[in-house]
Amino acid sequence: METIIGVGFNIPSKEKDFLAINTKGSLSDADIVVFSCTFPYDSYKLDKDGYQGHPLYSTTSSNQLLEHFDHWNAELTNFLDRGKVLFILLEEKKTFYLYTGKKKVTERQETTMVGKHHNYEFLPSSLNAEILNGHGSTIYPCSSLVKDFNDAVNEVYQFEAHVKTEVPSSTLFTTKAKDKVLGLHKIYGKGHIVFVPSITLPSSFKTEAGKFNAKAFRWGSRFKESLSGLSKALRAEDNITPTPNWTQQKDYMLPNAVETLKKIKTAEGQISALESKISKYRELLADQEECKNLLYETGKPLEYIVTKTLNALGYEAENFDDGMLEMDQIILSPEGDRFVGECEGKDNKDIDISKFRQLQDALNADFARDEVSEKAYGILFGNPQRLIDPKSRTLDFTDKCKNGAQREGIALVKTADLFQIAQYFTDHVNDEYKKACRMAIKEQLGKVVNFPPIPED
Repeated sequence: METIIGVGFNIPSKEKDFLAINTKGSLSDADIVVFSCTFPYDSYKLDKDGYQGHPLYSTTSSNQLLEHFDHWNAELTNFLDRGKVLFILLEEKKTFYLYTGKKKVTERQETTMVGKHHNYEFLPSSLNAEILNGHGSTIYPCSSLVKDFNDAVNEVYQFEAHVKTEVPSSTLFTTKAKDKVLGLHKIYGKGHIVFVPSITLPSSFKTEAGKFNAKAFRWGSRFKESLSGLSKALRAEDNITPTPNWTQQKDYMLPNAVETLKKIKTAEGQISALESKISKYRELLADQEECKNLLYETGKPLEYIVTKTLNALGYEAENFDDGMLEMDQIILSPEGDRFVGECEGKDNKDIDISKFRQLQDALNADFARDEVSEKAYGILFGNPQRLIDPKSRTLDFTDKCKNGAQREGIALVKTADLFQIAQYFTDHVNDEYKKACRMAIKEQLGKVVNFPPIPED
């Protein structure tokens, strides 16, 4: 009987055939693996603020996830090299951010860098498959190879994602319109990879104590039989006998094969180096394009990029939080002016009085602090209609907000206008224009700030 292991997917069984994805388990004894890329999110700790609207994992959990990516990449590659069969459940692709361990240091602050990742990075990148999210209710088997498998799972599988691949493959499942591939088979070296729809076991498979019941065990046994049958059918189709482990002993090595193996290792090293270089370029690109957040972000990401842009304009700007009072920005100009800034983004609306009142409260609370002898000026940074192309936006600040700003002498700044300035300074050095922008804010307190035109080259 073939040994079937579930990684991240617990097959109802009385055997020890489950490996958690957040461990460094071994696949050495497995003939068939069912792999789930939906890892147990509660086993990794999140950074409470997140990043760009996505989860951001803590430094410790980031390191753990990167280690687990590397571990399962190596395990699965070795598993397939031995001629085994890997079933991958097509589950929802989820994006998140991890700390890279690198820091960016400027004159005023130190920033810990993060990188964008997704749950399918547990799989070797050499699989050359692109996973795309999509949901649907109907899954159509389109190969006789999966008849028994489909009979076993057709009540528990679901359409959460589909797959595109550059590698020749055989389609196993599709949508009704046959426009999306929901399952496919392809040969990977001596091994086989089978993408199949996601499987969600029903609550009726569990006892009140949360353990698998007899119904679940019956299903699990049938599921394993279908996996074994499909595995044998795939192998019979190409007449490949899995390579026995003992053929890797020194006595059976072939000189030309050894040289080819060395070339493969060298090529894999080159691929790894290129992937590392691409990763660094992506980090650089993300840093270079960070100012685009001024166009569409809200919350903490908007606060961060506004602060960064203010620093680029010559201000000393930073977030303030002493445990009692929190302000998006405390801003000091080279001219000696002191401001308190608040940021607000609205999906499809203008910036209203609610954030204006919050800024007023912050100005008064700041002035009440013992170390502050003079009340600061206020700046409300607004990103109205943030999900619309800035060229098509028709709103900025409500009339009530503008009237209040005029009465209280508070500057209203559209972050889309700040983007144009940040864009200019990505490849220009112009201290005179920086000062002109600062003076525009100071001289237009109580108004929606119009910045001076971008200098012509």
